[in-house]
Amino acid sequence: MKAGQTYRARIELAPGCDLESRQERQLASLSLRLRTPDDQGKWSWGAWSQAIALPPAVCASLAQGALPQAPTLREIRGDDGSRVAVLDLTLEVPARYVSPLEQETRVLGWDWGVRSLITVSILQRPEEGDEERSRQVSRPVFLDTGGIDGRQARLRREIDRLKACRDRYGQFVKEAQAAHQEHGVPLPAHLAGWQQRVREYDARISQCWKSYERRNRELAHLASNLLILLALLSDCRLICGEDLRTLKTQGRGRGVRGRFRNWRNNTTVRGELWRVLKYKCHLLGIRARQVEARGTTHTCPRCGEPAKTYASAAPEDRTQAISWGPMLCCSNPECLWKGARDYAASLNIARLGMAFLLTYQQTRRYESYRVTSSEVNSCLYSGQEATLLLPSQGITPRPREGKHVYYAGWSYTIALRTSQPREVLAILSTSHLRKDVLSSA
Repeated sequence: MKAGQTYRARIELAPGCDLESRQERQLASLSLRLRTPDDQGKWSWGAWSQAIALPPAVCASLAQGALPQAPTLREIRGDDGSRVAVLDLTLEVPARYVSPLEQETRVLGWDWGVRSLITVSILQRPEEGDEERSRQVSRPVFLDTGGIDGRQARLRREIDRLKACRDRYGQFVKEAQAAHQEHGVPLPAHLAGWQQRVREYDARISQCWKSYERRNRELAHLASNLLILLALLSDCRLICGEDLRTLKTQGRGRGVRGRFRNWRNNTTVRGELWRVLKYKCHLLGIRARQVEARGTTHTCPRCGEPAKTYASAAPEDRTQAISWGPMLCCSNPECLWKGARDYAASLNIARLGMAFLLTYQQTRRYESYRVTSSEVNSCLYSGQEATLLLPSQGITPRPREGKHVYYAGWSYTIALRTSQPREVLAILSTSHLRKDVLSSA
């Protein structure tokens, strides 16, 4: 114990065969040896435990040359008093080669949307003779999480209701105890029941928060996988997203819905998505960069002039601007660009990333810009190049009826929307594509 050794771990590799695919693969098992006291109270090493089969992902990493690090043995206590021992096996895996910025020509920009979780657009570096204007080489992709947002909102309301009930019975307990201590009033017969109710409400609130955080983590992994998938399919190695650490929960949006969406975006970015996206990009050889979000949702991506947002692009709905409106309409008579607010924001973020890329290629310096900077050029749309490098899947896509194509494993809760053909969108939502592209990156 003085040497800090509380257990020993041993990993054994052995060749095996998958019965379904009939392919050879490496199998790995883990054995533990704990340091425990004997009958006389003397600490000594016990016998090795039975071999614990490791998951296929760990076996694949070990076969590729990953080095095992010191595991971490910890304990998780459940709300019902249960205790579970968890062993975190840490592996040092080789990171993918990151290509120099001099070779990069494309930038992926994504924005936290008003009506969707994220919106993705990709820009191409301007060629000679293009008047230094970037070209859009992808159609916008929207990740719609309306079903999950509804569940999260209902769960938040349930948490608020449970807190109100807990505070009510907690107030009863405080008043009874105060009256007993100050005036000698006997404790009521229902005091034990009130205290039991407070404990039960605390346990239910804890369970609700765990469910809420688990959904946020799943959303973070889903959004990061989609961003990496679109970047690899478009041959892009630079991902830029807005930094929302300065976003305030209050003072934005209209009503409870806007405040909840703002709170959801802020906590998700801080808690999970950027952390998950950065380490996945590090493993796949992709750069992830944060840019300043100020002004990206109220600037025209085509001419760079300030623009207002409205309820819709129809002339009758453009009499009064709405700060949280879903449609952005440029009032510049030489431009008159119209489009979704989230779409425009993703283009502006990609423009910021393109300005960073061009500045480095010209001066070898890392510079951060705002959307109002003169170095940030406008962008053009090239419809003939807005295609994805989709590999052959060998499957027949079966899109569902309606305007959305639902993501695999998230039926009727998370959907993809874009102007791409429905066959391409259906293939983009399949799990086979994600596995093939991420494994071959």
